[in-house]
Amino acid sequence: RPDPHSTQPAMDDSDPGTPSPGYAWKFGYGSNMGMEFLRSKKGLNPLDMRRCILTGWSLSFPRGAGLDYVEPAWATLKEDAEGKVHGVAVLFNAEDKTKLDAQEGGYLCEFRKVDLYNGKTKMHAEVYLPKKQRPADHPEGECSARYRDILVNGAKEANLDAAWVAKLERLATYKPDAETLALRDTLPPVSNLPVMTISDLARHDGTDEGFEVYTSACGFIFKQKGGFKVYRGRDITFRNVLHSRHINLDANDDGGKSPFPRLTHLEPSALAYALCYRDRFMHKAGAPVAVLSEFWAEQEAGDLAGVYTSNTLSSL
Repeated sequence: RPDPHSTQPAMDDSDPGTPSPGYAWKFGYGSNMGMEFLRSKKGLNPLDMRRCILTGWSLSFPRGAGLDYVEPAWATLKEDAEGKVHGVAVLFNAEDKTKLDAQEGGYLCEFRKVDLYNGKTKMHAEVYLPKKQRPADHPEGECSARYRDILVNGAKEANLDAAWVAKLERLATYKPDAETLALRDTLPPVSNLPVMTISDLARHDGTDEGFEVYTSACGFIFKQKGGFKVYRGRDITFRNVLHSRHINLDANDDGGKSPFPRLTHLEPSALAYALCYRDRFMHKAGAPVAVLSEFWAEQEAGDLAGVYTSNTLSSL
């Protein structure tokens, strides 16, 4: 059996046989293909893997099924008599199987036969399928570059078919459109908005009906309408940066405290991802209602082209 702590798969395409009671093989075709990603980002311990192909289905990124302006589409499957999906069957113990099922709660989990890469053997694996099949003509959407890279890296790590890897590399990825870029230009100067502290913002976490729910994205505070509870009453920039870097959130998110990421020091991909979250709030909630004082004290003074203007709160 391969070393469970190694990030390099053994490329064993043999029949693994029936798993021990409580253990399960899961067919990964999206973010569940890469052993290192499963460990470092999802907090799981994959025990073994097999390269395989699921027939009768095609990889799909249905438009409107993701988080608009950030992650507009995620990978799923659609029925296709001529279709084939390359992926990785991964072995988990009972605890990690339950954890992964919870993480993938938006999908059905059903047993399917998959063909091993040896071309001779089939095995049973649990597959995450859409809860409802969309019409055959439902348009395809775009995934984020972050998500596309997870798929490509996982497929390369598993040494999947080169043509399949190339297909993943060609996936269309989301970029802010002209409307969103124009909306960014309407963002008020930092100096023109009321100032709130971390403790002020924390009172707007939804636990007190006397305070509206607020969230800070890149230091701008918005009224939050729906969305994730973990975002309430805090700044989410550091969490967004962790996510863009494929770092486990549960183990590393600081809850939106100082020190904050300095926007001028972020790599382009992390900054772009954080700005997409800010875009989402501007589209959904409208203009910001305030700025977060500690955040802006840790940013460069003045302007950062395309990101902010007139930061007079800097203490750098």
